[in-house]
Amino acid sequence: MRTVATVIICLIIFLIIIDIFAVLFRLTGLSREKARFQVISLLTSTGYTTRESELITQHPIRRKLASALMVVSYVSTLTFISFLVNMLSNSLINIKSLSAIILFVICAVFFLKALY
Repeated sequence: MRTVATVIICLIIFLIIIDIFAVLFRLTGLSREKARFQVISLLTSTGYTTRESELITQHPIRRKLASALMVVSYVSTLTFISFLVNMLSNSLINIKSLSAIILFVICAVFFLKALY
């Protein structure tokens, strides 16, 4: 059960980071949809070239926010991978834990779709 709680806490922290940085980008003048999309793409290290990405690179405050978000992305990815390797190597996960994690992720996806 500790494994499930840890994964849920990590996902909640990830979602909170998305919301915080989306608000920060909105404070610089981006629309809600563009800000959220930019934050998610920066956190997932998804590269693309559009006019929207130029909105980030041409604004000094947005560039600083994007740089900070990239660092957070790499640190969170490393943390999650190390947690996953540790979890699998210690055989801490069982069917109940795995099903609870999958159920939480599915619920989170539907919740986020309802929000946005």
